[in-house]
Amino acid sequence: HSEGCPLALLEAAACGKKIVCSDIPVHKELFEDSPAVFFDISRPQSLILAVQKAIQTDHAEGKMKEFFNSKFSHSVIAQKLIHIYKNF
Repeated sequence: HSEGCPLALLEAAACGKKIVCSDIPVHKELFEDSPAVFFDISRPQSLILAVQKAIQTDHAEGKMKEFFNSKFSHSVIAQKLIHIYKNF
């Protein structure tokens, strides 16, 4: 029901894979504007629907890779860190 940093999901996004993940806060925060599909962790049956939706989603892999590159690429993260250090 909680996770610190979902590294496996970020790695999957970097590879442009479809992502199905629980709707815990950290997943929602990181993937809110992405093609990731969420399921309700309190309703295990919702996982089935989420997987079916992910399978049926066209071009999700390319969109996921674009999403990752726009939010988490080395250059984007470096710019965010520079901004933090300059404004600290």
